[in-house]
Amino acid sequence: MGKQARAKGKVAGSFNKGVDGAVKGAKNKATGKGKGKKNKQDSSNTGRSGAAPRKQESRKQESRKQEQKMGIFGRNKNKPPEHDESEVASSDEKTQMVDMGDVSAPVAECVGWVVMWNGPFRGRDFRLEPGKNEMGTDADCAVVLTDPYSSGKHCVIRFDSEDQSYTLIDLDSTNGTFVNNERVVKCRLVDNDKIRIGRTEMLFKGIY
Repeated sequence: MGKQARAKGKVAGSFNKGVDGAVKGAKNKATGKGKGKKNKQDSSNTGRSGAAPRKQESRKQESRKQEQKMGIFGRNKNKPPEHDESEVASSDEKTQMVDMGDVSAPVAECVGWVVMWNGPFRGRDFRLEPGKNEMGTDADCAVVLTDPYSSGKHCVIRFDSEDQSYTLIDLDSTNGTFVNNERVVKCRLVDNDKIRIGRTEMLFKGIY
């Protein structure tokens, strides 16, 4: 009888423990004591999810810094480089053609030359134009000389377009004007006449 009573007591104790555990679990659910673990898990999960966007933003910033350091040659080739609008030429700026014929002065007709035989200008030729061609040391002469024995306005060669003739006229020079070794005041020139002004000799060449 003692053994049976002990066995019955053990069975009854284990049953009571199971019932008490079920009752306590029901009470905890009703009072909300079990939500603490879930809240901790949720907070840990939200902490992880909140860290992910921050990592993505930091990665984007690092990639931008790397692109700035790399320069234009290290960037993606397919992506066109950014240009400042101030550097782009406006559509109003266009290439314009300039006619040089309008800018340059008209070239007068050449009717002959005088070619230097000696002096610093030896071998140089000077053009003669229709009308008056003054010769001397003045800068505005058609034929400018550096001979100290020449006057400022020494003489003039005039071309008459009507009869196509050349005439040499001395302009009251100090040392005179010579044509073919003869001193002249006024004479008509023909091709290959030799003119001497001071100590400068030259050859006359006429077209007409």
